[in-house]
Amino acid sequence: MNERQLWLKLNSWDEKVVKNAVELGFNGIYLPSSEMELVRPREGLTIISDNPRSDLVMGQAICEVLLEKRSHRTAVARHHGVIPTIVYCPDWKMFNFRELLELSGSLIQHAMTAEDAENGLSALRAGGLGILLESTDSETIREVAVRFRTVTDPRP
Repeated sequence: MNERQLWLKLNSWDEKVVKNAVELGFNGIYLPSSEMELVRPREGLTIISDNPRSDLVMGQAICEVLLEKRSHRTAVARHHGVIPTIVYCPDWKMFNFRELLELSGSLIQHAMTAEDAENGLSALRAGGLGILLESTDSETIREVAVRFRTVTDPRP
């Protein structure tokens, strides 16, 4: 997984939201295992779930870490270089995502708003792997996608 990732986390399959996200450049959808029966495969779209039929199986090909205190940073370091890690944090103002990248380079920042995503977007150039946006709001999805392209576009 060398290319920067822009994933959308959904609690249920929503064809309209997925279509919008794919058109905007999202390259992965994270779903609960129970929703896998509804998934309609699309070329270039990675499905992330704890279901063994998904493209990336949670707990095997990717893991999750919740940061609630500064001491939880050791959980990020535990996965250093092993598998990509989605990092959840209730308050991103407590953590500098760039500092977390020093502990483990394969990090994907969870965000629920465009403001939350800003921390991870600015860290992409420093080696962050991507953003996992948890939202069904079309404006938030569009805003994060546009900013992601701006940050990851190789043109000067």
